[in-house]
Amino acid sequence: ESLTGNLVPFRSPKWADLSSHEAACLEFGQNLWREIIDAAKPRLILALTRKVADCIFQAYDQTPRYRDLATGWGSVRWSVAQDIAGVPFKALIAVPHLSRFGIFGRDGSFERMFEQACRRC
Repeated sequence: ESLTGNLVPFRSPKWADLSSHEAACLEFGQNLWREIIDAAKPRLILALTRKVADCIFQAYDQTPRYRDLATGWGSVRWSVAQDIAGVPFKALIAVPHLSRFGIFGRDGSFERMFEQACRRC
């Protein structure tokens, strides 16, 4: 019982490649995912990157307060936002894009923190 997808469903290896179309692409993605989220009513959303997380909250005209936590990969952080009024989900967890950072399987600490955060939701 999960949904997966890209915020911006257009092929592009990185945000910068969207260049002059970035604003329109983000708006399209926000509108699309707001409809999906409203219909699915998930308790938890897992976003790959804070930029994606912020876009989801912007689709609801909300500004979350994140709790940032260490991943065990230098200064790279992951974030949790919970109990935000005006959104139809209980929590959103934002992790760094996993193609760039090997945060799973390093010493197991990230997995334990991640699992605990998911269980609270």
